[in-house]
Amino acid sequence: MARKTINFYNEIKTRAQLENIVTASGGGTGSATFGIDFDAAGNNYYCALPNAANINWVFLNLDTSVIGKSGTIICRNNASVTSATFQSPAFPSTAFSPGGAEIAFNNTADAISVISYLIVLESAAAKVLINYVGKFQEYAG
Repeated sequence: MARKTINFYNEIKTRAQLENIVTASGGGTGSATFGIDFDAAGNNYYCALPNAANINWVFLNLDTSVIGKSGTIICRNNASVTSATFQSPAFPSTAFSPGGAEIAFNNTADAISVISYLIVLESAAAKVLINYVGKFQEYAG
């Protein structure tokens, strides 16, 4: 199967509206924690996942002022994933997945995964509903 490359140029155009992609903080050499800052101007985040142990995410500025914000967290695996592992759990307790299931992350080199999110008010606190889709491949249709 021929290998295709998808490049991200710090913006996504959706419904004729330009949305900036915010590069999540962290993930540098030796760091495996990504900060998703919900106060950032954009609502889409990009995480270049390192070849590191215990990759995880933290939510920054998650409060009732961001209720209703939704978007996408785009994750791109490193070309070398020999040491890449994900912390269990990989998200804070304010994240809610379908059925409360832990995410089985794709650990393939250069793989792209997407985590969609919606911030809701639950029991007077902001919670982040997340849904993971991974192992994107060329469409064979």
